[in-house]
Amino acid sequence: MNPTKNKIQIFLFFLCFFFIGIRTYYVPIDDTGSGRSSIDGDGYSDINTLSAVRYFHDYGFLDSHFRPMHTYTTPDTKAQAQAYTHYPSMPDILVGAWSIAIDSTNEKVLRLFPIIISMGFFFLIFFFMQKWLGDSDAAFLSSCLIVTSNYFICWSDTLHKHSFEEVLKWGFVYLLFLYSQKKSWWLVSVMSFLAIVIMNISFEPAVFLSVATVGFSIMTEKSYFKLFNRLTICIGICFVFGFALHVYMNVLYFESWPTAIEDLKAAFLYRTNQCLDATQCGLKFKDYLQYPIVILNRIERFFWIPGWALLVLSWFAFRKWRKDSPRNISVFWVLFASSISWYLIMNQHAWAHAFVGKQSGLLWAWVAGVGLLEYRLQLLKDWRTGSLKLRGLHGFFVTYVVVMAITQQVKPVYWIDGLTRLF
Repeated sequence: MNPTKNKIQIFLFFLCFFFIGIRTYYVPIDDTGSGRSSIDGDGYSDINTLSAVRYFHDYGFLDSHFRPMHTYTTPDTKAQAQAYTHYPSMPDILVGAWSIAIDSTNEKVLRLFPIIISMGFFFLIFFFMQKWLGDSDAAFLSSCLIVTSNYFICWSDTLHKHSFEEVLKWGFVYLLFLYSQKKSWWLVSVMSFLAIVIMNISFEPAVFLSVATVGFSIMTEKSYFKLFNRLTICIGICFVFGFALHVYMNVLYFESWPTAIEDLKAAFLYRTNQCLDATQCGLKFKDYLQYPIVILNRIERFFWIPGWALLVLSWFAFRKWRKDSPRNISVFWVLFASSISWYLIMNQHAWAHAFVGKQSGLLWAWVAGVGLLEYRLQLLKDWRTGSLKLRGLHGFFVTYVVVMAITQQVKPVYWIDGLTRLF
């Protein structure tokens, strides 16, 4: 990276963490209607994690068999605390260990842990994109845009899973990229270990990375008939083992296999939109018809380029890749399939939680820089030689992107939950 880009990167680091610091200090944990909604953070989950951390701090991990205890505040409320067994507990355990290490349950102090992780994630994004995309300017542009967006700033201090899962997901995909360049048992071993960890961080990245592993394996082997190989088998076994570990911890808590299985079944039925009983059914057929629109519309809430504009930029990126790097098109489809996988497998959960839109982060970064630079060339050419009608279309497109960036990124991230919080 040249000196100018280095200076820009350092400037953006301080800019991003200045606004992250504002959020940490001034946006309360219970601001679930605005500053920590499912779009601008995850206040509901943070409240539950804080409860679990307080319980771990007061009673240790063994008392609840490492299960997070919700609705707990002080020892007087221990009797009403409820174990949450539907989702992996490692995020709660990690923050709980941090709480015990520093002997504090202060929310703002606890947030320093995910912020430190996010600092490493900031530089990982630049490193990863530079190594992976190959196009220096496009990689740098994508990196700059993604670290200054809602996707990064509004989620870097979350107590729950979000800070952990994104850095692990990016790192895992980078290892898949390295494996596609040169097969190595060492890489398989590292990814296998990470698969166990990730499954106990959150199920969403586990599904994303399972699809990505299959996709990269097909690209590496150059054959659909070699789907079962050392990469997919080892990663698959470790994801299953990681899930089994989660289930076993539930068994230890419930002290009963049948109870743990029934609890798991109820969680699965609810999150996949199947009926728990005659009155508890979720999505209707018309809701599924809206799915593509929902997915595209959510992109604008987390990234500078809205989903509909990203479709256009994808076309420009494809045009370049067809000439220079056809393999990048295959990567695009792997990331696309991975990004929508949770919507297909856990549809009720995906519909209810807008933050599932963050699953598109890698795909967005893969396309945005290349697409923008290619579109800029086309825009300059058409502005000089194109018809009035063509220039009008460009004007409309640019205006749409700028307006959406101001209303969906600048206003909520930098103004409402940024500078105005200081005054």
